[in-house]
Amino acid sequence: MSEDIGAFIRALRVSKQMSLRSLAKSAGISPGTLSHWESGQVVPRIPELDAALTALGASPCLRQEAYARINAPRALARLRQEKAPATDTAESLAALPTAGDLLRALRHRRGFSLEQAAALLKLQPSTISRWERSQTLSSADTLEAYCTLLGACPAERQALAGLFLPHGGADAPSSLDALEQTLERLRREAMRGESALLDLRFLSLEAQLWHQAAQNRLAQPLLLKTYIWHAQWLLWQERIGEAGRLAQRALDLAPQEARPERGWFRAVHVYATYLVTGRKRPQPARGVQFVQDWLAEARWPDTEAWMRHNLATYLLRAGQIEAARRSAEQGHRAALRSENRTAIRNSSCDSAVILLQTGRPEAARALLPTGEQPNVYHRVYEVQTWTETLFALGDHSGAYAAFLRTREIVQTYGLASRYIAPFTDRF
Repeated sequence: MSEDIGAFIRALRVSKQMSLRSLAKSAGISPGTLSHWESGQVVPRIPELDAALTALGASPCLRQEAYARINAPRALARLRQEKAPATDTAESLAALPTAGDLLRALRHRRGFSLEQAAALLKLQPSTISRWERSQTLSSADTLEAYCTLLGACPAERQALAGLFLPHGGADAPSSLDALEQTLERLRREAMRGESALLDLRFLSLEAQLWHQAAQNRLAQPLLLKTYIWHAQWLLWQERIGEAGRLAQRALDLAPQEARPERGWFRAVHVYATYLVTGRKRPQPARGVQFVQDWLAEARWPDTEAWMRHNLATYLLRAGQIEAARRSAEQGHRAALRSENRTAIRNSSCDSAVILLQTGRPEAARALLPTGEQPNVYHRVYEVQTWTETLFALGDHSGAYAAFLRTREIVQTYGLASRYIAPFTDRF
């Protein structure tokens, strides 16, 4: 965006009815330097830009806009330091998403550790770490080689060429209503199993919302909702570490004094899953306690059902079999109270999983739903559970047919191989 900073300064100067020479004098810089900025020949240094913005009486919002137009790590550092007076919770927004975050996402998408990626590029891991934290930028040739290694598509490569993520140009949505519609499209695509460019699109939306939320409390709930759905999608993609950290960021952003909203429980689910399965040292007991702490706030029957089934899964991992069964039964009763068909269907499948894992395949089969599930991740979960149940019952031909259906869904939507991994040695 560095080519835009000169036009931005000129527009601001004209709006203040200041001549080039008067602004240069007030800022303590030469008229020639200012002219070179405005013509796009030279990118301002941060101290000189600060002086010019002060002379122009730029608001914090305009300062952030100016810093965001300089494609350099020093500008990002200053942008993150800027505190907007409109909110005292700006620190909870975490860092502004940048191309470094996209680079990290693409590395995780390929399943590379820092050390593996560095070895393939013949670099030090610390070098790639600095790229991902936007502390330094790679050369064009190295970035091109890395993009090829990561399988980055053209739009992702273009976004990685700069420091700040694209917002879609002048026609990008800016109102909160338009941004909420953008999130709704991403949510629907994620549930349908689509994944093309979702890393870039989620991060770009978060970058757009970050600027608004730093200035306006009204934008923070939408940023929170975006973090939650991004975390959920990452969990569905089996990128549990990323999902857990983003869910924690969402819960940190949630107003501590407010009564929990229904959507927050999706972040609770993701973070609990991270505690139980996504860490180097799994902590099932901590996951159990975390969900139990939130259960009292699950005042909707369908949400209570979901949380109780999650709790049952974590109790089972902690070796508390009877407690897991009780929690699953309580969850199913809560789902029936909700009279929500989707909640009842999901609850039936979750209950069947617990029954299967506690040695009751006949009871599990009686609960398993049939028919097509609209959410592709729930769909493959159901078919996978059918495969396990039929295999446990000795119906190998039925289990094989269910396995083939599981494999078809995984291949069609490019889902994680873990959905079929348990069965590859059986058939």
